[in-house]
Formats: sequence, C-alpha cells, structure tokens
Amino acid sequence: MIGVGSQVRIPRLPPWFEQLPEASRRVVAHCVGRTYPVVEIDDQGLLVLDVSQDVDAVFGGVGNDLRVEPDFVEIIQSALPKAAGSGP
Repeated sequence: MIGVGSQVRIPRLPPWFEQLPEASRRVVAHCVGRTYPVVEIDDQGLLVLDVSQDVDAVFGGVGNDLRVEPDFVEIIQSALPKAAGSGP
C-alpha cells in the first residue's frame, strides 16, 4: 500500500505527459526511473513526490514536488507503520 513515507519510482512517462508544457515535460522526463518519497497524498488522491534532490539544482526552484496518480508509480518501499506510542 502506498502512503506518506513510501518510496516510489515512476517507471515510464505517464499518458498525460504530452499534454504538459515543454518545461514541465523536461522535469517529468528527468524524474522517470528515479526513486522518490511520498510526502503527501492530496485531496484528489494524487501522490505528492519530493523530487527536489534531483530537480532543484537542474531546473531551479526550491522544494520542487511532482504530483502523480498512484497507477503510474511502482512501490519500492511501502510506508512503515508507526510504532505504538510514537505519537500522532
């Protein structure tokens, strides 16, 4: 199961890739095949991936993320369940 804290990889370009602006296509293509942590699942069910370690220095910006449907990633490591008594 994918949750916050999971490590996922985008194995190939998603079908909506061609609809993106050119600058966004370069970023997404750069992320394909790399592993990223899921830092959030947004209100639409999209996985928010922290891609900043690969994207910020190459394309600019700080704290870049990529939002993608769960169907377009493969799980590398599922989120670890919280230990009992570890807080909220």
